[in-house]
Amino acid sequence: MNGREKLREQLEAMGHALQAFDDPLVDEHAGLRLMKDVLAARRDHIAEELATAEHCQLAITVEGAAGDAVTVDVAVPLLEAVQEAVRTFAGARAEALNGVDADQAEAAVALRVAQWHGRAVTLTGPDLPLPTRVADPDSGITLLEVALDDLLDEIEAGGHPALRGLGDLLAGQPVALTMSFSPVVGDERRVRLERRDAARLAPDED
Repeated sequence: MNGREKLREQLEAMGHALQAFDDPLVDEHAGLRLMKDVLAARRDHIAEELATAEHCQLAITVEGAAGDAVTVDVAVPLLEAVQEAVRTFAGARAEALNGVDADQAEAAVALRVAQWHGRAVTLTGPDLPLPTRVADPDSGITLLEVALDDLLDEIEAGGHPALRGLGDLLAGQPVALTMSFSPVVGDERRVRLERRDAARLAPDED
């Protein structure tokens, strides 16, 4: 049993335990109310842990910009460039998934800002239960994870037209980027991009 399965089992157990406190008489006894509140807090904590464990994440740290936070001039093109690249890679991958059209693929890789603290932003996917996400039927790996993996592959390989937005950002701003990808299953990957990488990210098309 993996960690996510254990969390699901614990969450189900907490749900069953809380059913015993559904009686209205519980609210009339301070001790029982306290037990109910403790169980409910524990259930909510487990639910949060499970939600985190079932979502892949792409953490991006911006270095080199002045101050302790990322300016709008960097933040907006950064988010747009990453989203556009992920959409492109997901669209190419979705062609091999039966029954998944372009609109479904785009929705499956719509990124959300899970956290932004100073110069670091953490992106994750749609807020959907893991079993309902678009995924490869054989491996179970979600389309978003595959697209993010492709993003790092192409960055490491030398460049791709879909990375032009990132290249333009690095060419126009005195920043460096560190991207850390944490899949639902598997090891974390990390790549670093500096201004000197701008030209190779999006080579001119013939």
